[in-house]
Amino acid sequence: MYYALALVGIEPEAAEARLRDAERLLETALRVNKRSEAPSAEIIVKDDEGFRSLPGTIAIVRAYRAGALGDVPGIVRYARRA
Repeated sequence: MYYALALVGIEPEAAEARLRDAERLLETALRVNKRSEAPSAEIIVKDDEGFRSLPGTIAIVRAYRAGALGDVPGIVRYARRA
């Protein structure tokens, strides 16, 4: 995730792609968890604490990206989410 933060100023499109990837994986993991299925080959979580903090981390990176783009409403939206 911090890779996306590093890309914000250098390659904003690549940063956005990494953020979307992380959000997709998070959504998949939450869907699997809600169905109470056994862990699948789709996602393997090795760091439970890091995984639990992923939504906040994504929001922080999105707020940083919004700032880099001059998007003040985006900064506020994602900072609140974080």
